[in-house]
Amino acid sequence: MTTYSSPQERLSACTITRLEPSDHDYADRIRRESANKFNPEAGDTELKLMLPSTLEQAEAIFDDSDAGRAALDAIAALIRMQEDCFLGERMPCWPDDNQGVNYILRGQYLGYALHEDEPPEHMMLELLQVLASQNPAAPLSDQCCSQYGSTVFNRARRLLLRRIVFNNPFTGTISIGNKNDEACWKEWQTRFNEHNRSTGKSGDKSSEFDSDAASTSEDSVCIDDDTLLRLRKAFTQDNGASGFASFARAVSLLRCSSIDLNSDHDWSTRFLFPFGISTIFTEIDKKGIRKSNIMAGQGHILYTMLQRDYALQHASMHGCKNTECRTGNGNAEAAVCATDSCCADQQASMHGCKNTECRTGSGNAEAAVCATDSCCEDVGRHLVKTFFEDQDQIARFAMLINASEYKVINGQSCSCDESEVVRAFQDSAIAYKDYNERSSALRALKVPDGGIVDRTDTRYLPYRFLPVFTRLREDIEALLSWEINKQDMFMHLSRMVALNFAVYLLEQQQKICNGLHEYEQQAAREGRSVSLTQKKTDDINLVLCAEDAGLRGLARLSHNRLDENNKLMSVSRDASVRYRLNNFIDLACPFLRKDGDLNDAQKDLLYVIRHACFNRGIDDFNPKADDFDPGVFKSCADFIKNTVEDLDKNRSHTRYVHRSLIKNIGMCSSSRNVSHMYYSMTDRMLRTLVLTVLGQRKAVHMKLSDFMKTLYERYHIVIGPEQSYDYHSSPDESLNIRRDDFDANEKHFKNSLARLNMLLVLSDECEYIRLPS
Repeated sequence: MTTYSSPQERLSACTITRLEPSDHDYADRIRRESANKFNPEAGDTELKLMLPSTLEQAEAIFDDSDAGRAALDAIAALIRMQEDCFLGERMPCWPDDNQGVNYILRGQYLGYALHEDEPPEHMMLELLQVLASQNPAAPLSDQCCSQYGSTVFNRARRLLLRRIVFNNPFTGTISIGNKNDEACWKEWQTRFNEHNRSTGKSGDKSSEFDSDAASTSEDSVCIDDDTLLRLRKAFTQDNGASGFASFARAVSLLRCSSIDLNSDHDWSTRFLFPFGISTIFTEIDKKGIRKSNIMAGQGHILYTMLQRDYALQHASMHGCKNTECRTGNGNAEAAVCATDSCCADQQASMHGCKNTECRTGSGNAEAAVCATDSCCEDVGRHLVKTFFEDQDQIARFAMLINASEYKVINGQSCSCDESEVVRAFQDSAIAYKDYNERSSALRALKVPDGGIVDRTDTRYLPYRFLPVFTRLREDIEALLSWEINKQDMFMHLSRMVALNFAVYLLEQQQKICNGLHEYEQQAAREGRSVSLTQKKTDDINLVLCAEDAGLRGLARLSHNRLDENNKLMSVSRDASVRYRLNNFIDLACPFLRKDGDLNDAQKDLLYVIRHACFNRGIDDFNPKADDFDPGVFKSCADFIKNTVEDLDKNRSHTRYVHRSLIKNIGMCSSSRNVSHMYYSMTDRMLRTLVLTVLGQRKAVHMKLSDFMKTLYERYHIVIGPEQSYDYHSSPDESLNIRRDDFDANEKHFKNSLARLNMLLVLSDECEYIRLPS
């Protein structure tokens, strides 16, 4: 069997035959020649299509049979190959037919995890949450991934911990006074339980603590006598003379370690800094039910990016010639290659490991030992070591509270400590080398009767590999190379992963828009009846303008760039719809583009094509129950136009993803008026970028010109005249900003660096950035 290593090679191997209009035995020919069947998951590598020339042929080929469905799936596979040529090679489609068309479209070229309300800190928490459920020695291993590239992990809720820390206004007041220790504990137990059982009609209520704590919830947390006894024992061990005072101080310290310390979020949507695994939990509502708004899954996408870069990096490092392994094409091949003895010595030699067990590749135990050695350490292992293994006192306090959580079930007191569940997930990642085996083991997982297992998969990331995956890994490695406290490190990482995520979205949106533009231009050159709707998207730059600098023209350009980049989400989605429908019509029914109104039979064929085009099962086809209303249409052009307009009605939580990301990381002006917003940069973001770029170079200083060049090449950030040539030399008057404005902008940028003590000036032509003090 011939194998093809790139989408271009697979596309060139496709065979397309168009039936003659007079051909009447086409159905038998198709079945006899096994054409129009393509299943890459079953090992098919060459696609053969036999396409209709008339409505009669189309109705016979695309009928409601297995052969008809296979024919439509084969056309969809061909269009997917065409998209892969400019988007990047993708994983098999996620089988989520119950979702709406908008959801499916975004998933196929961006991923299934976009939400404008998710802040960068929560993205980083999600990434760490997935890492926490994996093998600590190799947390980025893809050997237990599904065929769609997803990884199983556990979402901890930690209800007792978060209620004690964020919905417990009593500890500080009870400890004030002359009460004995036992009386303090009892009073706190009573008041805590009343407050957390409250329906809002009684109890304390403030902006910080929430008394509306759903008494109807089966997960409502109350402190029973067993839990209280364990809390007293845990904190009295620290200070036998005053156990409750020790507990109160621990709660106060945990509360001050909140990421959302100055926010007005309620207790269920507030989170702690990741001082250890015990301080990480997922988003819930007031009833303890998991939600996906401010933790929508963008962190899952970041984890998968690192995982696929890790697979490619290690395949290249040990000189593997297996194409599937090198491109991260599957788990079986990669797992076999990674454990193959012929690769082990070469891999150890490449990273300079002196561990003889690693050189001989003598088994999992030795490999795990080697993986923890600094000479072999990958970015996933480094994150685990930084946030999970080097635990401090705050993490210990959280562990004590988590370990004290018990629930009475059938008259017996049962542990609800979710740390045991996390350990079980880690053990399963070590024990199993296959996704299905691990998933089966986790479904049968026996935990304490009160334990909660929230097993799920990471969200779908379509691409096998993109350059931004490597840039993300390099940025994280660069930051982790500095000696920084956990809180600052977490915030720096949050900003950089969010910036890379924003760049990923922009680059892929640009590709789909330009793919449609090139298609429409080619159709026009060939004289086909296709509407020209998409202009070429050349510019996705983030043009910075210093605030309060008086550079009105540059501020206007920066605002326009922010607005256009934000709109690119909907523009690219519309481009994806047009590209797919136009190509599907060209292949399956080009005769429908003829002049004249479409009849009912032709319209029915377009319905079937639309369903197949958007990966909706033909069995589920019901126009009246579907989430799409084509309205009144007389031609293919009307049908496509109406499809786009109908989808525009439901953009919901993805409309402002770019603007939200940019504002949250500190790259947007401080104005709350959208019409006055433009790209700018806060001092915090500037420090983060300096640390990241210097960390990439493994240097303590570098030329300022090289720094700005790096910002432009990696993140599309434009500051001075050298990177802004397209603007101050543009024939377009709306873009033609004076070079003097960019000179002034660069001067303001230098002033910001100097004010933060990050600029070293040796002469007029010799300026360096240096580490922030």
